[in-house]
Amino acid sequence: MPPLSSSPKPYLGQPTCAALIALTKRERSCLRERERLQIGCAEPQTRTFAWVAIFAYHMGLASADTTCRLSEDTEAMRRMATSLIVLNGGSSSGKSTIARSLQAELRDVWLTFGVDTLISAMPSARSATEEGIAFHPDGTVTPGAQFRELEAAWMEGIAAMARAGARIIIDDVFLSGPAAQQRWRAALRGLHVLWVGVRCEVEVAEAREAARGDRITGMARSQARIVHEGIDYDMVVDTTSMDSAACAQEIAARVVEASG
Repeated sequence: MPPLSSSPKPYLGQPTCAALIALTKRERSCLRERERLQIGCAEPQTRTFAWVAIFAYHMGLASADTTCRLSEDTEAMRRMATSLIVLNGGSSSGKSTIARSLQAELRDVWLTFGVDTLISAMPSARSATEEGIAFHPDGTVTPGAQFRELEAAWMEGIAAMARAGARIIIDDVFLSGPAAQQRWRAALRGLHVLWVGVRCEVEVAEAREAARGDRITGMARSQARIVHEGIDYDMVVDTTSMDSAACAQEIAARVVEASG
């Protein structure tokens, strides 16, 4: 296919969206709208590949069709990069601390949301009812029908943010086991997710529970094992003897490996 324009294309020295300025309107449509190149905000390897595609076209080394095929590959690479990390573990297992450590460890900006975020966003009169979510004296927790409806909307909202380009760490407690993971899988369909189990021995979790003082006694014991039953993980960390920073480093290394 002949070039879309006969005008010489200057070399553009910076790999940013400004590189598209020298292209004709038709070429920009091909490269920006059809292929949705996000050069300025993509991860390094994707940004470099996108720049190579544009540079090849500028130098006459690739036709517009070839450049668009290259940009298709670029978009595929972007989708393959891990955009969500789901941490599942019982109360006081250390998930929230790991999530914060991951934000410091990972190079890109990652947001963190936990099921506690959802619960705290609910009106207190609703969250403490059987329709909302019931916290029993023995430490067990029972989500009601209304909570499940709100949870489903919350999950879809998290997924929409990820599809818009946000990197997100989810801190959850799979009280319903595989059914909870399936709800997340349905919401996060098409996104690259790293599933991480956060384990901790019951006695250690109970000691943390007593020290923090903001949890009903018994939650750690009631959740320590059941939240992991039947769950399919990409990796598991154990905070019994490993601190949150070390766990975050292992998870971050897996994110880099999966995205590379």
